[in-house]
Amino acid sequence: MGLCTLYDQLKPFRCKGEQQNCKLTFTNPKNIEKFKELNDYGQYSVEFIGNVIELLSIEEKTGYAGAFMFKSVLTALLETEDIFSIVSTATQIGRR
Repeated sequence: MGLCTLYDQLKPFRCKGEQQNCKLTFTNPKNIEKFKELNDYGQYSVEFIGNVIELLSIEEKTGYAGAFMFKSVLTALLETEDIFSIVSTATQIGRR
């Protein structure tokens, strides 16, 4: 499953109770098992990175249904090798 597909499948929180009792559904041992060798590299575990992606995706949708910034950054990460393009995407306030 791709990052953008994951983003599209995630649903926003409907109430404060859902937010406070959040259970991450995609970042589970079964889904991240195939990436566990990556834990030998970098500072953060695959599970932590997955949790951050999942939470930021849900929160973006919860704050405003039409939000797109985080999804744009995920798309830029997947589609470009140029760090300047990725940073530009992440810092385009109010532009698309």
